[in-house]
Amino acid sequence: MQILQKQTQLLQVKLPVTALKLCNGLKLRYFLPVVTNQWSNVFACKSRKMSFTTSSINSVILQGIVFVTSLLIFFLYAPGVQDVFGSRPYQFMMFCYGLPFSISLLIWDETRKYCTIHFRWFFKYAYL
Repeated sequence: MQILQKQTQLLQVKLPVTALKLCNGLKLRYFLPVVTNQWSNVFACKSRKMSFTTSSINSVILQGIVFVTSLLIFFLYAPGVQDVFGSRPYQFMMFCYGLPFSISLLIWDETRKYCTIHFRWFFKYAYL
């Protein structure tokens, strides 16, 4: 019984105010790289073999990208919304944190598509 009481006391440790502010500031900051990776993932998965530069743009995909981006901007910059989520204001430079991963995902998929078009053995073993 005493072990159980000690465990519950350990779990009830209160975080300092600065740690709570940090956690609240990171709530919407996680959402931003997810959206930027969704941008590149949509273009990467649009076609199996064709590059995103040569394939046509689907209006539904474009509407989805615009909607998610506008929803992100609304969450980040609309007055009062940050109070609901307990978040802090964003600086524009924060948009650049997820971009290297997004660009690397797009480059990786374009390299894969290039190899499937130009090397038959790659297509044979990549899509069994």
